[in-house]
Amino acid sequence: MTPPDVSVVIPVYNSVDYVGEAIRSVRDQTIAPERVELIVVDDGSTDGSDAVIAQEAAADPRITVITQPNSGTPGGARNPALDVVRGTFVFFLDSDDLLTPGALESMVDTAIAEE
Repeated sequence: MTPPDVSVVIPVYNSVDYVGEAIRSVRDQTIAPERVELIVVDDGSTDGSDAVIAQEAAADPRITVITQPNSGTPGGARNPALDVVRGTFVFFLDSDDLLTPGALESMVDTAIAEE
């Protein structure tokens, strides 16, 4: 299988009200689906974020879920994803942020053109 162009990493800690929308903002990108993978790291959430993440992952095979005890630091939630990313580029998206529909395509195509 060809590696994706970009791996999007979403670290999650107690973001039940936002994480589903963040994940869907990646799933709804204009870039071709095979060019993107999504790694969601549940950093010990206790508010039901894990259920939202599981529901989104069940709907899209491009989503990999990592579950771990709370690390207490932003890097502690991001770094485990770096062990499994396959993309040429890595983009970190916070669990309460959204991407506009053409964002990844524009960023990835620009990065490839500038290589």
